Amino acid sequence: MVKSCYRILVVDDDPGIREAYRKVFTQEIFDFSSSGPEQDQAIRYDLTLAATGEEGIQAVKEAINQGTAFDIAFVDMVMPGYDGVETVQRIWQMDPKIKVAIVSGQPDYKSEELLDTAEKGEMYLFRKPFTLDEIWQLTEQLTQDE
Repeated sequence: MVKSCYRILVVDDDPGIREAYRKVFTQEIFDFSSSGPEQDQAIRYDLTLAATGEEGIQAVKEAINQGTAFDIAFVDMVMPGYDGVETVQRIWQMDPKIKVAIVSGQPDYKSEELLDTAEKGEMYLFRKPFTLDEIWQLTEQLTQDE
């Protein structure tokens, strides 16, 4: 059964990147509304933006406590404080079901740690720079896998 609303977490220290995600998951870029019988079946996205790994971890904790867990997390690799690997590891300690898209502009960033982390949950690697269409397509794929 396809859900009508997916909860998405973005953890990235770059305000421009967070804004790009915000544009993708609002009607600014893509028109999620439709007319006709499909309108009731339109998929919606509930987006939470975090500037640090610590903020992302806190958002996951709060979502779990409220019974509104995230479906997908886009996590940047290079951030001040907790890096992407540590952020993902801590997120999966709280919610092993969340799908994670690791986003990195760094080739081979901590590849051994990424491989070890990937064995613990559903994870995808996504390279920067990316286009808004690529974010949209990856999200569509991840939400159809349920």
